[in-house]
Amino acid sequence: MQSNPPNSTHLEPVLRRLRQRIRRVRASRGALITAVTALAGLLALVANDWAFAPLPTWARWLCPFAWLALVTSVAAIWWVLPLRQPLDLVRIARWLEIRHPELDERISTVLEVSGHHSGGMSAGLLDALAREAATDLIKIDPLLEVSARRARYWLWPAAALLAVVAVLLALSPSLFVRHLVRALVPTSTLGTVGSMVITPGSLEVIAGDALTITARDTSGATTPLELVLHLADGSTSVLAMEALETSWVYKMGKAGLSFKYELRAGRETSDIYQITVWPRPQLADTRVRLEFPAYTGWAAREQPLGDGIIALTGTKLALRAKLNTPVEAARLEVDEHAVGTATLEPAADGGGLAARWTLEKPGHAATRVMLKHRLGREFEAARFAVQSRPDAPPEVKWLSATDKELHLRPDDLVEARYSVNDDIGLGSVPVQLEVLPDNGNAACLPLVAPLRKGTTEPPAWRGRVEQPVGALVARWPQAHIFKLRVRAEDNRPANLGGPGVGSSGWLTLRLDDGAQSSARQEVAAVQADVRETIEQVRQTVQQAQEKIDRRRPEMQNETLTPEATKELADARDQLAQAHDKLEDLAARLPESIHGDKAPEVRQAAATVEQARQQLENAPLQDTPKERDQSAAAARDTAVKAEQQLDKLRDEIQRSEPQAQDFAHLKELEQQQAEVARQADAALAKNPPDPTQPDKPDKPPEPWQQKQANVAEAIRQDAQQQPQAQAAALAHQAEEAKRLATEAKQQAAAQDALKQLDANLPKPPDPPVAQPPAQPDPAAAAAAKQAIHNELTKEQTAIASEAAKELAAARQRQDNPTANALPAAIEAAQHASDALAHQDDPAAAADAKQAASQLADAAKAAAAMPESSASPTSPTDPASQANLSHSPTAAAELAVLASRQEQVAAALTALEAGKTAEAAADLAALRAQESAALAEEIRTTPQVNGPSGPMQQAVQATQQAAAQAKQAAQTEAQGKSAEAAASHAQAAQQLEQAAAQLAQAAAEFSQQAAQAAARQPGPQQAPTPGQPLADAFQQASEAATSKSPAAAASEAHAAAQALAKAADATLQAMQSPAPGAPGQPPPPNQPGQPTPPGSVPDDSLRNPEADPGVPPELAKLGVSAADWEKIKASLKSDVGGASSITLPEEYRDLVRRYFEQISKSGPP
Repeated sequence: MQSNPPNSTHLEPVLRRLRQRIRRVRASRGALITAVTALAGLLALVANDWAFAPLPTWARWLCPFAWLALVTSVAAIWWVLPLRQPLDLVRIARWLEIRHPELDERISTVLEVSGHHSGGMSAGLLDALAREAATDLIKIDPLLEVSARRARYWLWPAAALLAVVAVLLALSPSLFVRHLVRALVPTSTLGTVGSMVITPGSLEVIAGDALTITARDTSGATTPLELVLHLADGSTSVLAMEALETSWVYKMGKAGLSFKYELRAGRETSDIYQITVWPRPQLADTRVRLEFPAYTGWAAREQPLGDGIIALTGTKLALRAKLNTPVEAARLEVDEHAVGTATLEPAADGGGLAARWTLEKPGHAATRVMLKHRLGREFEAARFAVQSRPDAPPEVKWLSATDKELHLRPDDLVEARYSVNDDIGLGSVPVQLEVLPDNGNAACLPLVAPLRKGTTEPPAWRGRVEQPVGALVARWPQAHIFKLRVRAEDNRPANLGGPGVGSSGWLTLRLDDGAQSSARQEVAAVQADVRETIEQVRQTVQQAQEKIDRRRPEMQNETLTPEATKELADARDQLAQAHDKLEDLAARLPESIHGDKAPEVRQAAATVEQARQQLENAPLQDTPKERDQSAAAARDTAVKAEQQLDKLRDEIQRSEPQAQDFAHLKELEQQQAEVARQADAALAKNPPDPTQPDKPDKPPEPWQQKQANVAEAIRQDAQQQPQAQAAALAHQAEEAKRLATEAKQQAAAQDALKQLDANLPKPPDPPVAQPPAQPDPAAAAAAKQAIHNELTKEQTAIASEAAKELAAARQRQDNPTANALPAAIEAAQHASDALAHQDDPAAAADAKQAASQLADAAKAAAAMPESSASPTSPTDPASQANLSHSPTAAAELAVLASRQEQVAAALTALEAGKTAEAAADLAALRAQESAALAEEIRTTPQVNGPSGPMQQAVQATQQAAAQAKQAAQTEAQGKSAEAAASHAQAAQQLEQAAAQLAQAAAEFSQQAAQAAARQPGPQQAPTPGQPLADAFQQASEAATSKSPAAAASEAHAAAQALAKAADATLQAMQSPAPGAPGQPPPPNQPGQPTPPGSVPDDSLRNPEADPGVPPELAKLGVSAADWEKIKASLKSDVGGASSITLPEEYRDLVRRYFEQISKSGPP
């Protein structure tokens, strides 16, 4: 904006005051006009609402907006726009010059000329003109020039309208304000009158609550009242109210939805009230997480709540749910007692609920979730049943078919199978045998942990009780009757009331010296059970068949008589009973010796069930002919079932010899187990000292006499079984070969001793009086070197055998022996290395140290317990297998320590220059080895009885041992010449023994091949050959062993081998034969069609055997020419001058042949 020139400064103040006056007048007029318009509009709105209420909704919205638009327009036109118009000073000057002509336009001229820089006018003239104008302008009064009269015109209407409003407020303030608010606020809930007292007014209720609206008009009007409901969807309902004495009532029943309401009496309406209906607090999408106790090992599971929860006691429950409406608090109640914790998770949509509690007590409990609404009321949001199921104790049942009362001999074995079923698992001591004698205190004996059967849930276990009766008699000598039962504990912890204990039924045991063995009793019980069940079912089926035959004629009638209907129903019931009995029998058979018959029994049961169904459908047929045909089909099916039962009965009868053969095998197992128990008892009573050598002339233990009898019985059994006989003979052949090799080695050693004696200096003849001859230094050095060489060989052998003992100790987990042997082996190896380096002093010291440490290892092996179980309790076969060689190892280590001690003595003598004494010690060592060889040959088990070559080998080795002993004695006396002669004779005898042993090996091999070619008899049980042969070998060694510890160990090994043979036999008898009912034929069998799209595989076919070749060798690809070469070689001496040289592949075929016949069962 441009600054005014100095000439106008005298004019502007007046002009400015004049402009301000103009604007004030304009503003006053605009305000009054706007006020008049607003007041008039308000009064019009109030009058309109009073006169025409209730107005439609659109009208209520239109009126205030129209009034607002009108007021806004008037204010804009008469107030805002005039004030916004520009008023410059020139314009005001001209307006003023118009009103005062006497000013002669001097003011406007000065202002205009001043704004254009004098416009060519002189400054003096302009200044004079300005002074004159200012003089005239001073006389002007703005108040007079700009009058407020026009603005005051609107003051009276405004005052009048205000007076009207004041009068209305004074007369009826509430009514005027009510109509005013209703007119200006379309959403107002005020009514047209305030004289209605309405109960309950605005209210918050829960869905389902009863609602009653009561109204009373204080004005005394009698116009009927109506209830107007405004629903959430915009609809409106008008309902008539019931008139009472002093009020009006409307009962709505149960509230469901939120709504607004008002009361109407003619044109008068009440205020609008809000009824807010909150949904009843409920749970949605409720799920429960079950966290089972830790001992179960079960993973946590989540499931819908449903009607309830069934969980194990001790389970932690976590309930989660969504809420349909916000709540203030939650509580979980079990049997009306608050438990656990309940936590709310706020959210706009209602939030969620989380509750946790633990099932501490078993039983049923009514559980509910209580929710507290914000209105202060509590509601039951959910109610459900919770069943806390306790961990049931194990269920124990006997599986054997023996009676509940057994009569057994004191030397017998209680053997019975049992099953254990539990919900979760067994404890650390899963099963025990509870013994209750008739005279003595009860006790619990540990049992071998049962094996779990499959992976199904709940788990099931199968176990076997093998309790020697003799152990019970030894513990309770005054008792004659024992009650036995299996006691099982589960793994439930103590804080949950555990462990749970379950027991089987009592099995009564009566001592009876004349009773049959338990094995025969069990087999007899199984045979009787199967025969009786089959016979009962067969008779039942026959009776049903007879009833069908009697009623066949009536089947052709239109209707059946009641008697016929009843008899046919009886026949159906009999067939159903027969089916159930067969199914029960089929379920029992897999655990018995007739397990292979289970598919046939199930097939017969299916046939009986088919007959029952056909008979059941017969009366339901439409025509008599169809009924008769259905009955005939049922009869034919029953006949078929009877034929199947007859066939099954015949098969059971034919299997009687096999069952008795199996019973005999079980008897041998029981007898051997009793002998092993007696061996343990004798060993515990008189433990041997491993450092003391066994006495050769020591009389056998009493149990060894029984062991000899059992070994003979096993030998006879093995001799009758071709596979066992072949396996035993094959082992005898290998043993004979090994003994022949050892005999040759000892013969060479005796020959070396003979050469050594020839180099030793000869002592002078005492009667001859002459100076002693000087020894030949060369001969003495050669003799010393020869002794040194022999001792080196012996020391190397001792170190090697000690290393083998260490490996065996580690394999059987004999930690004491395994910890003691490494130092002994190190010392023995050092002695061997010293000998190799001609360091005899160091070798002697190391040899002494090794002898001492080997003796310590022998003591450690003897101290290793056979089993941690008591003599009355059976031991785990696996553990017994690991520990069974500990006594044998102790004896072997004691012998090894004795040999090492002798080597150490010989080395000491040799170091001292006592060559003769060292030679005597070496000869004594060789004599002991010869005696041990003779004893080993003598006690070699022979399944076919004593063999001629073996007897001759025994005699030869015994003579060799005697000559070697005599040579050692004469060697000690310094008679080297006589010792040399004895050594020569011993070497000759050992050579003869080696030849006889080679001949025996050839004979055994030939007999093994012949036995393998034979087939077992049809009356023999399918016993595998190798376990029976092992049992014969170990039982024979136990009967002849001079070491009590080793004998007891071998007795246990024999018992385990017999148990293995019996188990394998039972498994073979329980397995259905190929082609049995219910068993699919193996694929790619002869006569079986080849599946479509497949190419026949010739490699799967067995090669056709050449005439004379055993089938086992034919499977290995041996031809007739190969078999002739093998037989020719077997007839020759082992290692002798045979004219036929067998290739290495033939030897491998022979080895594979014997392995196959030893593993295979009967065809």
